[in-house]
Amino acid sequence: ITGRPKRLLVIVNPVGGRKRANQIYLNKVAPIFRRAAIHTQVVQTEYRGHGRDLVENGDRVTGVDGVVVVGGDGLVNEVVTGLLLRAAQDAGIDPHQPDVTLPPTQIRIGIIPGGSTDATCHGTHGTSDVVTAALHIVMGDNRDVDVAAVHAKGQLQSVATTMVSYGYFGDLLETSERWRKLGPSRYLVSGVLQFLRNRSYEGQLSVLAPAAPLAHPSDSKSCCHQCGVCAKASAKTPASSGEWQQLSGKWSVVTSAVVSCACRLTPHGISPSAHLGDGCTDLILVSGGSRFRILSYLYRTSFTGNALSLNHVKVYRVKEVHFTPKNHGPKSLWNCDGEQLNEPALRIK
Repeated sequence: ITGRPKRLLVIVNPVGGRKRANQIYLNKVAPIFRRAAIHTQVVQTEYRGHGRDLVENGDRVTGVDGVVVVGGDGLVNEVVTGLLLRAAQDAGIDPHQPDVTLPPTQIRIGIIPGGSTDATCHGTHGTSDVVTAALHIVMGDNRDVDVAAVHAKGQLQSVATTMVSYGYFGDLLETSERWRKLGPSRYLVSGVLQFLRNRSYEGQLSVLAPAAPLAHPSDSKSCCHQCGVCAKASAKTPASSGEWQQLSGKWSVVTSAVVSCACRLTPHGISPSAHLGDGCTDLILVSGGSRFRILSYLYRTSFTGNALSLNHVKVYRVKEVHFTPKNHGPKSLWNCDGEQLNEPALRIK
């Protein structure tokens, strides 16, 4: 097997999700790595943002064949952000300029699921099974995946590997962060509360779609191993962009789904036909106004996978999104891979 890793930096978040990441690594993953004669350097995160600090600066990633993340989507986000900023620094690119394209990182990332939802791992493998993820790493499997740069006020706020969402999912995150002692059940409690509140937010969107998209959000075929759409996207020069389109309205959900976001809570995903590496994000807009609208959207997203066919739900496959909230009136915050972004006016590219 060619391309198999020999040396890995392993970053573990001991307090994420169900606080079982250490146990998962020691009992299920470490024995597989030892059997495969992989040398590992294991580091535990000690504070929020530690994963980014470990890989962005210093020499911890020098000489390794990849970085393995044992944790949830938040830790994956931190490590991806740190590696992309490191690549930008090496290329002499200012990552805070929203019009530039961040260079890809050449350091591979492996994901061992140890969080609450693990959407990044599930969306990549089609499962959140720990041993499956470890075997993919051991065999050197790899996929090119999309990452969205998120800017606000002339600064790079974060990058997104799964989704960036305003409205319902942003409010849900804000409430659930105050109830972390409840564990994963805090998401259910917070979700019910947001449903009862029935909030929606006015704003304006500028979206840039590819001139000739390789696939559409309504396609029945989802991204898979040896995906033809992703292969075409990686083999050709970046797709030419079409016209900017202006959208305005009052929405209960504004979501930019970089990948399908499939996980144990939404087995079909937020956008079931999203692709891992097509250079696009799926913009999903759920009109506000009644609890039935948000309930039908959430139910279909969780159980049937056909939420995007609802009349009050619109979806666009785009390359860039600019969101501006209404000057007066209530504002939400953004949920970016499970982390809060408090600035409501964002650019997602």
